[in-house]
Amino acid sequence: MAEGSTPVMRSDEETHSETEARPPSPPRKSMYQERLEAFQNGIRGPAIDIKVVRSLAFKGIPDVPGLRAVYWKILLGLLPLDRNAWSEELAKRRGTYAQFKRELIVDPHEAPKEDDHPLSLDRSSKWNAFFADQQLMVQIDKDVRRTHPDYKFFYMEGDALTEHHRALMRILFIYAKLNPGIKYVQGMNELLAPIYYVFGEDPTPELG
Repeated sequence: MAEGSTPVMRSDEETHSETEARPPSPPRKSMYQERLEAFQNGIRGPAIDIKVVRSLAFKGIPDVPGLRAVYWKILLGLLPLDRNAWSEELAKRRGTYAQFKRELIVDPHEAPKEDDHPLSLDRSSKWNAFFADQQLMVQIDKDVRRTHPDYKFFYMEGDALTEHHRALMRILFIYAKLNPGIKYVQGMNELLAPIYYVFGEDPTPELG
């Protein structure tokens, strides 16, 4: 202000109008929101950086519907790093699993041979393979029935197996058949259960 000049007094109305014209500051994001955005951005682009995914996942994945499932599928190699290839890759894997079920789960009642019967000792007998598989199934069944009974997701009404228990049994059985050197070991159901639960609760079935 120049020396000797008279200060200009602004009215309350002028000051109020300038305050209203000034755009409000955006609300500050919480630490949780910033963390969540970092996880979402980590899988947003077409080309995913596995180092970023591993680094973020190591800190704990937020409990947001679908987010943990996607991160786990990437880390387990079920989803490729090229996001555009997800649908094709998952369709291929579902087809492979369906083929495993057809080939490895033996039903002796399907197209039986004329000379095949439950007492056959022939190594190529479907009945012989079926009875051998039942011993493995019984072992798996005992553990699967004890899988997290306190969780509603795995709750059983009486002795009746739910669709989730039957799915666990099929997965563990097929794994044992594909890995005869390992087969089934007690406790594998506890390793499979959280993975199956997270994938089963995924709200994006096209990525299941």
